[in-house]
Formats: sequence, structure tokens, C-alpha cells
Amino acid sequence: MYLALYRKYRPVTFDDVISQEHITTTLKNQISTGQIAHAYLFTGTRGTGKTSCAKIMAKAVNCLSPKNGSPCGECASCKAIEEGSTDIIEIDAASNNGVDNIRQIRDEVIYTPIDCKYKVYIIDEVHMLSAGAFNALLKTLEEPPSHVIFILATTEYYKVPATILSRCQQFLFSKIDSVQSANRLLEIAQKEELTLEPEAAELIARLSDGAMRDALSLLDQCVSVSRNIDEELVRQCSGAAESEYLFAVSRAALDKNPAAALKVLDGLIVKGKDISRFIEELTAHYRNLMLEKTVGEELIKASDSELSQYRSQCGEYSVREIMRHIDLISDSLDNINRMKQTGQARLLAEQLLIRLTSPKLANDASALASRIEALENRLDSLALGEGSVIKPNKASDRDGSYAQTGKKPADNAEKQAETLLNGKTDQADTARTVSMENAKDKANMPTEGTDSSPAKEGQVYYAHQSETKTGHILAAYEDEIPLPPPPPEEAFDGGYGYADEIPRAVPFKSKTDGGNEKPAVKQSLSEAAEKSKAKSASNDTSNDTGIKSDKAEIKAKTDRSIPEIDFALPQNVGPLPQWQEIISGMAVRIRGLLKSSQAYLYDGKIYISATASSENVLKDGTKAEALRQRVKDVLGGEMEMFVLKAAPAVQTEQADLISPFLEKAKALGVNVTVK
Repeated sequence: MYLALYRKYRPVTFDDVISQEHITTTLKNQISTGQIAHAYLFTGTRGTGKTSCAKIMAKAVNCLSPKNGSPCGECASCKAIEEGSTDIIEIDAASNNGVDNIRQIRDEVIYTPIDCKYKVYIIDEVHMLSAGAFNALLKTLEEPPSHVIFILATTEYYKVPATILSRCQQFLFSKIDSVQSANRLLEIAQKEELTLEPEAAELIARLSDGAMRDALSLLDQCVSVSRNIDEELVRQCSGAAESEYLFAVSRAALDKNPAAALKVLDGLIVKGKDISRFIEELTAHYRNLMLEKTVGEELIKASDSELSQYRSQCGEYSVREIMRHIDLISDSLDNINRMKQTGQARLLAEQLLIRLTSPKLANDASALASRIEALENRLDSLALGEGSVIKPNKASDRDGSYAQTGKKPADNAEKQAETLLNGKTDQADTARTVSMENAKDKANMPTEGTDSSPAKEGQVYYAHQSETKTGHILAAYEDEIPLPPPPPEEAFDGGYGYADEIPRAVPFKSKTDGGNEKPAVKQSLSEAAEKSKAKSASNDTSNDTGIKSDKAEIKAKTDRSIPEIDFALPQNVGPLPQWQEIISGMAVRIRGLLKSSQAYLYDGKIYISATASSENVLKDGTKAEALRQRVKDVLGGEMEMFVLKAAPAVQTEQADLISPFLEKAKALGVNVTVK
């Protein structure tokens, strides 16, 4: 009769047990010193060696000449136990869980052993005993005869009453390490003269989830098909999906492509893959994505090619999206397992994949936050996109002239755009029917004797076509619409260049004029540039050459300081991961001052949320230049850096998600219909 591999290669000594050194060492020492307890409780998941250690323990305590705490296997006592001694009693508590069964044990323990020194009772799955049976066992378990040892084993120790736990020495068996499990499989394959590829052994170890018995059972199943076992054969016998299918599903979720995900599921079903197994592996797949995104590859057990794919996809996922997908899969897994017998598992799996790839169907807080973020990006595109907005002028250059075209927009164009925003005259209705290109041309029309200032971010003039005369309606967001490009440089207050010569932007002040609020005009950049040149000329005419030299040196330092900017980052922008690595390479004092600061990477530029103590570092030209060089060393290239006036707001799940979006739309003069 064929003997299964897990029975044929069951450990016979403590040294044969893998991944449980913390237990086997203790048991061997107790046997060597003779300090043997009267009751033991072995707990842990399935296939981790609980019953094997119990049998080895029963043999070792009765061995006439133990070797380093393990049974010799050659003495009369060991041979008697191997042949089935009546002094070693194994009881399955799942089928012998009544009070009468325990009373029988209580009546028998008074008799001395026949072949051995100790009578050993091994009660497997002890948590299945009834309450009355536990109560009947209490007194015997607490004070058994000197020739009796109890070894209890269970996978659910929390179901065992505390009165039983307190009477036993407890040993918690851990899951089998996947590396040790794979090595053990290779050893057994060599003894059985099988061809087992290392990749296949690693896959079996991962699929068994720390249970050595499950691993050997799967190997036994593969041997029934072929004695040459590769990774493909293991997947075929286990019903496991290939990693390519898992990455294809997560890619479909990124692309919001339900059809692609459903095709993957259909292909797996045609090949006979188990749906529940596929969903379990999808859960493990998203777990790996979560770990890669948060802590790196240290805890991920995968091949090099799979790790490369995890790194690639994590760059496109946010942690919030990964968490949402894990929640959806976990909620669906129980239903799929329950509906397997009714034939509805496929329907539930298809429903799950559609939800993963269609965020608009979800109504949880994280999904709503993602959708509102996309709406805000579209709104920014409408406000800053080319052809749909009368753009503000770019910052002036060093000569005081306008950097891009050398022309100033006409006053009548500003008034017309303001009329469009307020929607209070008949001209607004006419302007809405004008094409976007005409609106752009009017914005750039030069007029003599007029002056204008760049508009503050968020105070742009909207001129967009619409079929309605009552206002602009933003349709409900659809996932198929692509996200807008990032805002251009001129959208930021103050611009990016020559921060030392451009004055701080004056905040808008509103005044009531006939019920209409109009933005106050900023200081002309041309005037600021002229003042800056005059100041420079005054410094150059100084009679004291020493003073001129000092001022030149100070100016050379401050020219390279990091400019301060009033720019609200989007709430989904995460901190720059390498920031602590960057400042760790700075001087001790600078590192201490910058330690409480935080940096964010957005649109290819670094924004630093500085504290009061670190602002002086960033304003010092020499220190700022050292920081730029450190950023270049760590990130591999030069990056523009800015100091934020205020730290980015933190979005919580309890926060109002829709109000900020509606307020932003209202400031642009856009009526939003929320569906």
C-alpha cells in the first residue's frame, strides 16, 4: 500500500522538526535533565509539527538511552512504541468530546504502564471537548499520577478554558519558514529520485502558507502527474493563478478597464482555475503592493522579475487606492467561498472585478476623495488650460519688460472677462458663444496707456462656450476623461525666477461697488524692477570699496537662497521619501534645524514646509546652495526648490470632501451640478 509523503517523512527526532527550534530545544533540555512536566499544551496552525512533536516527546520520555534529548529508536521501549504500545494513547477530541470519554480516561490513569516508564495521553484538537468534559478533566490534569503525562494539541487555543491553560506548559508553534520548507522539499525529492526545480519548490512552500503537511501533500499530487516537477505543473495541480494574471488585474484597475479584468477571469476559469484560490492570491498580490509602497521589499516573498513588476506598479498606485482594493477583495472573499456550492462564485468574482476597475461605483470615503480629487484637477484644467482662460501675464524680467510677448493686455478685455464671470449683463450671454480661440486673442490684444497685473491663483477669468444661457454646468465626472496636465509655472504667485527682485504679492482686498466685488490691483512688476535697479545703482556708487566688496559678497550668497512661495499643494501629495536622507548628509547644525521640516515633490519641483528655526537656513545663500547640491547627489539631478508659507492641509476621512471643491468652483464662476 502506498504511503503518503507526509506520513513517510514524518519527523522521528526533534532534530528533524524544522522552524520550531524554540520548542524542540526546550523539550530536549527537559528530557536531558529529567525535569519533565505532567501536562503540555501545543498550539499553532495546521501542519506545523504539533502532533509530530507530541509523538517524539512520548517516545523520548520512555527511551532507555536518549541521545541529546531525542529518542534513540533502537531500545526496547522505542521499538514497542513504534509497534503500537498500549501505554501511548492518542485521542481525537473531535469525535470523543463527551463527559463519558473523559471519565474513562480518569478511571484508567490509576493503572501503571505495561511496556514503558510513562503512560502518555495525546489529546488532539482538545478545543473540541464539551464544557462538561473540560470540567471532568480538571482535577486529573492538575494532579495526575506520577506515571502519567498529558500532551494536548489544538489549532484554536483561545477556545480552551483558562482553567485548563493554567495547568499546562504552553508551546506556540510558528508557521514553517518558506525557505526551510523549500529546502526540505528538495531533500525529499532527492530521496524519492524526483526532478524538482527550485522555483517549483519555492512556489509549493508559498502556496502551503507555512504548513509542511500541505506542502508534502501538494508535492505528492504533482508526482502523480509527472516525476519532473516544474513551476507550471505546480500551478496546474494547485489551481493557482500565474503572477501575470494577478498583475494584469491590478493593471486593469489602474487603467479603469473592467473588460480587461473580466477577460483575465474568464481565461482562468476556462483553464480550470479555482475562483476562491484566485481571489486569495489576489489578496496576497495587493498585500505585496501595499508592502512595496510602504516598507519596501524586505517582507515580500517573490522572484526578482515579480519584484520588478511590483516596483513598477507601485509608482502608479497610491496607498489609499491599494487599501480600498484590499477592503473590497476581503469583503467579497467570504461570500465567494460561501457561494461556491451554488455556482454563483463566478458572478460574485465578476462583480468584485468591476468594482475594482470602476471607482465611480464605490461610495466609501476613500473612493469619493479620489473622485473629488479628479474633479478638482479637471476644474484646474478649465481654469488654467490653454484656450479656455484669459491668462495672467508672466513675471517681469530683469529689464522690467514683459517676458513673453512684450505687450500688455487691454483694459476692455479684463472688463469683458469680468462681465463673463459675474454673468450680470447681456454681454455675458454673447461672450459665452464666442469660441475659445477668440477669447484668447482678445486677452492678448495690446492697448496703449493701460496697465494690468498678474492675477492671483484662483482669481482667473473664465470664458468658455456653453449651450445654456443660465450659467456653466460641469457634468458629472466620468472615469473615461483623462486627467489634466499639471499647472504651468506662471500659475504660481510670484513666478519661479528672480525671486529676490520680485516683491511679495499683495493679498487681494475686496471693496463693494454697486454690489459687485472686484479684486484690488497689485503693485506693478515693472515698477518693482525699476526700484530694484535703482537700489542696485545706489549700491554701486558707494565710495567705500570695502563696503562694496562686503555687499557684493552678501548679495552673492543671498542670490542663491530658496524663495518663499504662497502655493497650496494638493492634499494627495505625499512627503518626499528621500528628505531625511537628503538632510542627513548636511552639517550637524543644519541637519538639526532642518530635521523638523518636511518636503514635498510635486510637478518636478520640491516644496519645503519649513519651521521658524529652519527658515534662516533656507534664506542663507551658502546653506541653500549646499542643500541644492545634496538634493542633486541624492535625486540625481538639479531640482527647483521653494519654501511654502503654510504647511499643506491634511485630509481626513471625517473631513468635508465636497465643500472645498464647490467653493473653488464658485470662485471661478462655475456652477457645478453634483450627481
